[in-house]
Amino acid sequence: MGDESDLCDSESFRKRNTLYGFAEQTFLATFADPPNNQATTVLITSYGSIYLLIVNQYRVAFDLDSLAHCAAVQYVGKLQIDKLIEAGYIR
Repeated sequence: MGDESDLCDSESFRKRNTLYGFAEQTFLATFADPPNNQATTVLITSYGSIYLLIVNQYRVAFDLDSLAHCAAVQYVGKLQIDKLIEAGYIR
């Protein structure tokens, strides 16, 4: 798939994982595929007994902001957890 980026592995992202209630073992990374001008951001986490996998594939431009993609995928994960709580799947 390409090279894994450590841009998602920072103190601010770990703090946000905690704030959003994600598991301590949350995996969040961006993989670059320069020959195909694509990138993929992956979030794997859990909240209680619920496991969450989000994969965002996108075409990259020269001004790609991987940090913004990491933060966006984290936020989508939070929204999914919120929906599951509201629907009664998570107590």
